[in-house]
Amino acid sequence: MKIFVIETRNGKYVSFGNDEKGAKINFTMELPNEKIRKIRETNEKTFQIIDIDEF
Repeated sequence: MKIFVIETRNGKYVSFGNDEKGAKINFTMELPNEKIRKIRETNEKTFQIIDIDEF
């Protein structure tokens, strides 16, 4: 699995997938109304999560 950072109009998200296509599919299944503006693979192992309303 690879980690991808996806940018939309409403923020940045992290999605997992074997490739970019898989990450886009996983993202779209969870947030079907969000439009992807940019997607990039990242080698980062840790992310800071800011301002979470709920899990």
